[in-house]
Amino acid sequence: MLNLFHQKALSYVVGKLKEISDIPRVKQSIQYAKDFKQKVKAKATEAAKVVYENLPSKKVGLALVATTAVLAGAAYYQMSKNPLSEVLDGKQFLVVHDNKPKNDAKAGRFLPRLALIDEKKGYTEVKIPENSPLRASNDLESLIKRPDGSFIACQSDGKACFQFRLRQDEDKAPVADVFRTFSLGTPKGEYTNIEGVAISPDSSKIYWSHRGNPDKNSEVPFDEQTHLTHIFSAPYSDIATRFTPKVAAIIDTPFAEKRVELRSHADHIVTPQGEHLLVAAADPEDTGTKDFPPFSIVHNDKDQCLNLVEGDKIEGMYLDPKTNNLYLGSDNEAEGARVCKVALGSPDAPRCATVLKGQEYGISGMVQV
Repeated sequence: MLNLFHQKALSYVVGKLKEISDIPRVKQSIQYAKDFKQKVKAKATEAAKVVYENLPSKKVGLALVATTAVLAGAAYYQMSKNPLSEVLDGKQFLVVHDNKPKNDAKAGRFLPRLALIDEKKGYTEVKIPENSPLRASNDLESLIKRPDGSFIACQSDGKACFQFRLRQDEDKAPVADVFRTFSLGTPKGEYTNIEGVAISPDSSKIYWSHRGNPDKNSEVPFDEQTHLTHIFSAPYSDIATRFTPKVAAIIDTPFAEKRVELRSHADHIVTPQGEHLLVAAADPEDTGTKDFPPFSIVHNDKDQCLNLVEGDKIEGMYLDPKTNNLYLGSDNEAEGARVCKVALGSPDAPRCATVLKGQEYGISGMVQV
């Protein structure tokens, strides 16, 4: 039995499908949902009896909610337009964007790499000095806050991570000052899509992983038969300039297929208890949320799915250790960025609020300031 939200969402979708059932795009979406339901893994025969209310549970539960996730995504996106005040709880977040030099050239301006999001001002771009190495950053995909109040943002190719501090200029605008750079090693070829980087709470280890989908430019640590991906680690040091990887964990992904659009590790955090939390994002056609709604799954290193987020491609994740609330940031391509809040492990739909529309504002990492 689905919860009240899903009943409303599905009623909305059914009505819309009746109105536009002759559109090939809709037929394609419905067929994808049916196919996906069949292809999501079930680890036991009893999987078919698992219902949505039983989440959090093993990934087998996803076989029953996959169709709902895809079809209800459009309805959910419309039903969850909350003000920032209902999502942020008075907190201010630093977010990172995955803009690239080639995007700067196309736009004819330097696109934002960092920004602050809060209830009072909404979105505030962080200034990057002209001589900063961040000006040349290419595809920042992760963000970490350190105990000394500094931050680390890493590129997806692992070739550059930037440690910086925030300050205010004479106009009280935020500015990022880089004081250290380092790189992450990648065994076996070029892993060009590292989307999750985390440091353990005791600062003893740094973790990173490929996003877990095939890429024409990389040799992906993904076993097509068992659907396993690797998390790498190294002893952490505040003065190291390069980290040599060792396999720290082998994670079973929420997806049963090796497909470009299925990202098993879109972000990665380590809880105070040492649990690894990852968010997986399914974006069937990489076109945002209107034509073909994506969805995201928060899962862990214990082979459990904890949260289902419909209608958003989540790439940034922050866990409040005091409240156990998850704060999530989306990169919905042309639809831009949204922030969401949900209790870790809750079957409830998260509250979400739009930040800004536009591909340059998609969130690929976030931390509380």
